[in-house]
Amino acid sequence: MPPHLAYALGGLGLTLPAQTFGTYLAFYYLDRLGMPAGAFALARLIFSVWDAVNDPLFGYLSDRTRTPLGRRRPWLFLSLPFLLLAFYLAFSVPEAFREGTRLFWYGLWAMLLFETFSALAWVNHAALFPELFQSREERARANAWRQGF
Repeated sequence: MPPHLAYALGGLGLTLPAQTFGTYLAFYYLDRLGMPAGAFALARLIFSVWDAVNDPLFGYLSDRTRTPLGRRRPWLFLSLPFLLLAFYLAFSVPEAFREGTRLFWYGLWAMLLFETFSALAWVNHAALFPELFQSREERARANAWRQGF
């Protein structure tokens, strides 16, 4: 498979759970599980603060990683299974956690877990772009496929 196509498919694979998470999380926790809107807003605020902190932190760690697989791939390989697990856990709240403050804490934990592994994957996927595609032509081709997906 050509590298530009593989890179674009990787972006699609990260976009699908991220967009699903962003689109349906509020419906699931507010409408289906009945979490109070204020509690959900607080959880999303904490999620957003963690998002602001973790991107530069994970970029820093990734930039300093030295392995035979490169700097980015080990983080991608590590993050992807946990990202899928976090996605599953966010939308599979056990009955014991479906009411009161337990729902808030479970939801917050699930959101932070998802954000952690999503950021690990996205930061490293994005950082691969200039490493994989050196010329202007290569970058244009790869970016066209990425945007298309």
